[in-house]
Amino acid sequence: MNDLSVIIPVYHSPGKLKKTLAALLAQSEEIREIIVVIDSEEDKESLSVANAFASEKITTLIQPNKGRAGARNKGTESASGDLLLFLDADMICEPFFIRKHLEFHQKNAGSILIGSAFRDPAAAEKSFDRYLIGVEKKWRTDMPLHAWISADQFAFTAANMSIPKKIFIEAGGFDRSLRDSEDLDLGIRVLKKNIPVYYDSSVGAAHNDFPTLRSFVKRLRQYKRAKRDLFLLHPEYRDFTGKEKKNRRPPFKKIIFTIAKLFLSPIVFTDGALLRPLPEKWKQ
Repeated sequence: MNDLSVIIPVYHSPGKLKKTLAALLAQSEEIREIIVVIDSEEDKESLSVANAFASEKITTLIQPNKGRAGARNKGTESASGDLLLFLDADMICEPFFIRKHLEFHQKNAGSILIGSAFRDPAAAEKSFDRYLIGVEKKWRTDMPLHAWISADQFAFTAANMSIPKKIFIEAGGFDRSLRDSEDLDLGIRVLKKNIPVYYDSSVGAAHNDFPTLRSFVKRLRQYKRAKRDLFLLHPEYRDFTGKEKKNRRPPFKKIIFTIAKLFLSPIVFTDGALLRPLPEKWKQ
């Protein structure tokens, strides 16, 4: 049996957690332990899902809501493995997912591996789902299939990430004070310590989550604010990751975008209504 601990933070997502755990227990490589950290004492549904698997490999921890950073750190404190694999609660892993993480660390001791974390195109049902798949397809083409991460080519997510426990602890873990962008913060810190980070698109797990247009826009705004707040807290991060691209829109475009934000953002669109008139190729 390998020396790997999988850590999954979950917050009121019982249906997604069930599919994530099922995919993990069906892996080609046997897993030492799976630690599910329920980030809410009121989330009885997720607790019920974890308990229903009745697997000795699954350990369930419950804590008052502290955010993903606090939940992941709590999982680490209970992990017995020397290698940690952080996975979001809505990720469905490919059959050889665990094996690929293990093989990487066998060949690259003292490094961090980031796997892909995109949605499954086959699961897209609505127009907005297909739009999201198109956006992620563009991201994929802009990213190398395999590459060592650097400040100039930065990509870091804890949705699908494995890291030696010793390195995680020495790096200070996730910043518990951050409710968002905690993985961005950790990624910058480990690179500043010259810890090798590798991205491999073949180490696949797919997000089992297609948000509504409204929730997607809300999430984008949350992430933008969180990133801004992180850079205010750590101004030196701007120099490390490169200056954020300045808004280079011509003045008249700035006015149009401002008006659109003021008058269109309060409007609630259904998932299909906004995108239905667009050409089908724009959604794919």
